[in-house]
Amino acid sequence: MLGTADYLSPEQARGETLTASSDLYSLGVVMFEMLTGRPPFVGPTAVSIAMQHASANPPPLRLFNPHVPPAVEQVVNRALQKEPEDRFTSAAEMQQVLRQSIREVMGGVQVAPNMQAQAYPRNYMPGPDGLGNLPPSARGQY
Repeated sequence: MLGTADYLSPEQARGETLTASSDLYSLGVVMFEMLTGRPPFVGPTAVSIAMQHASANPPPLRLFNPHVPPAVEQVVNRALQKEPEDRFTSAAEMQQVLRQSIREVMGGVQVAPNMQAQAYPRNYMPGPDGLGNLPPSARGQY
């Protein structure tokens, strides 16, 4: 088994074949932690945490942060489903549903409609100004 117990998908904890859906589960764990300040499952050992990923339901996100909109909580809950077929079918679908959820919360405001992920150059080193060693021609592109 590879990975940090806090972010394992249930199928990874059970030693099953991993798919892209496994990554979406792990992303759900990260989102849960970002929104609450703690992972969905805690325990005294990595094995106990892995077992919870495999068989326990996560606690309600809004129990730890009641300010999270219910629509956003639903996105995280769907990502944290135990069975891969109950999760999002792709990262693109998850992104679409999350954007729609945020749009609803914001009263129809468009949420970064044309945002494209861009990778930093391989040799990028952050600096105190946040621009690091990017050449002047690349500044503003990232």
